[in-house]
Amino acid sequence: MNKNKFIGIFTLALTLFTVSCDDFLDVIPDARPELTDAKKVGYLLNSAYGKFIPIVATEHASDNKDWVDKTGINYYYLAQEEAFYWKDNRDEGGNDTSIDFYGGYYLAIAAANQALIAIEEQGTPESMLPLKGEAFLTRAYHHFMLVNVYGQHYNTATSETDLGIVYMDHAETTLNPKYTRESVAEVYRKINEDIEAGLPLIDDAIWTYPKYHFNKKASYAFAARFNLFYGNYDKAIKYATEAIGENAEPMLRNWAHYADIGTDNTEVTRYYTTLDQNCNLMLITGTSSAYGYYTSMRKYQHTNQIADMEAQRGPGPWGPARGALSPRTFYMVVTRLTNDNSVFWKNLPQAMKKDSPTASSGVNHTTWLPFTAEETLLVRAEAHALKGEFDAATADLALWMKVMVRPNGSITTNILTRAKINSYYSTVPYYTWKNPTPKKHLHPVDPELAARLTEGSELENFLQCVLHFRRIETINQGQRWYDVKRYGMVIYRRHLDSSNGYNSSTSMGDNAPILEVVDSLVVGDDRRAFQLPPDVIAAGLEANPGIYRK
Repeated sequence: MNKNKFIGIFTLALTLFTVSCDDFLDVIPDARPELTDAKKVGYLLNSAYGKFIPIVATEHASDNKDWVDKTGINYYYLAQEEAFYWKDNRDEGGNDTSIDFYGGYYLAIAAANQALIAIEEQGTPESMLPLKGEAFLTRAYHHFMLVNVYGQHYNTATSETDLGIVYMDHAETTLNPKYTRESVAEVYRKINEDIEAGLPLIDDAIWTYPKYHFNKKASYAFAARFNLFYGNYDKAIKYATEAIGENAEPMLRNWAHYADIGTDNTEVTRYYTTLDQNCNLMLITGTSSAYGYYTSMRKYQHTNQIADMEAQRGPGPWGPARGALSPRTFYMVVTRLTNDNSVFWKNLPQAMKKDSPTASSGVNHTTWLPFTAEETLLVRAEAHALKGEFDAATADLALWMKVMVRPNGSITTNILTRAKINSYYSTVPYYTWKNPTPKKHLHPVDPELAARLTEGSELENFLQCVLHFRRIETINQGQRWYDVKRYGMVIYRRHLDSSNGYNSSTSMGDNAPILEVVDSLVVGDDRRAFQLPPDVIAAGLEANPGIYRK
């Protein structure tokens, strides 16, 4: 793969990133396979899913990471540092850079477009309608991810002029075509059109393993998340309910079973991502080192300070922080590494495709869950809260907490009520970088929401609860970055001293003090949109505004 050849990035479906520009000149521009039946189109759609997943870049850009000063640990590749400090991405090492993501996702879009052309050329027979629906959904999804990484978050005030991305709704057959970036608002309109066109056509019966495709539940879960981001709360609720049902409990993960599995990394993560669990709505296997269990991945860590004070081992409406104390707050197995300062939530399996049968090195892979029943439940809870339907939001939030939290030790109950949400989130102090808590000041980018969101109000209490639960639910999955963007959270780049390790007898990381704060991502910061890859800018696409650190 020649990553530097971005000039032809949109050119000729299925040649994207597989041949050099010189090789391109040697092929016939219309040398496509004859896609004459549903089976062949189905094979093509297997390529319509991006294999370079963005979760390392977006996770490192979020507030789920700190920098740790300890001899012997560093980053796996430079792109982690670039994401952590919100720099332009220039590194092409590894498989988790935003450069990989950009090219890989447009390659997936090219496959979807080629499938749609083939279906149309065959007269759109009934046997191909489910494939047409899948092509629309995967095209919409990959554009949705691209615009939310490379553009500012959608809002009714500025999105008509905010730079979005190029929306590829056709297969390109010319060499070096010229493109311009469409606005965020226009991209969202086109995503919406593709979703609405594709949803009625999805049919799980055409696939042996539908969870590796946009099956019905995953399609509705995507539509729910999209409409939440788009501000269409009624549709977000409707589509979330289509995905998980009015009573979502049968769809949720059996977290209690984790107590029987043990702590083996391989077994825990394998179980987390199995096909037969109702909660796993869709799986994507990609080239990634996202699981990060190795020392070389821990220069930028999900630290004990974050886990114990803000996230999966911290305080909440379930009670005080557990930290290193026993029993742990949640059923999910959490690994605390005592030789530095890091915490791992075991939800990403690891595998290496070796260069040869006898090789000791190769390409790292993981399995990612872009849609789960739990995250979709929290989408619905947020939409209910944003409509002022606090009892309905409470029901969904209470269900999430019921299945997640271990009801023992100092926790006498895991039953969440509307009163408990208001009581806890109205009294917990706001986060500061010196005294972190789960509650950050919210500055939503949507002007209508910003106008009606008052600090200390019931609406704010519920949004704080949703965002707190979402942060825990999606740790390692890269989704916290989008919540940071949506709600204009100010986050900091903290340097921590972990030279003496971590004292497991305490519940807080007092022996790992903050050395300094070197940067912050303020409200309205241009760096909330990742910069385009350098070669894409060199090819003529307009760069994102702002002064980026090199």
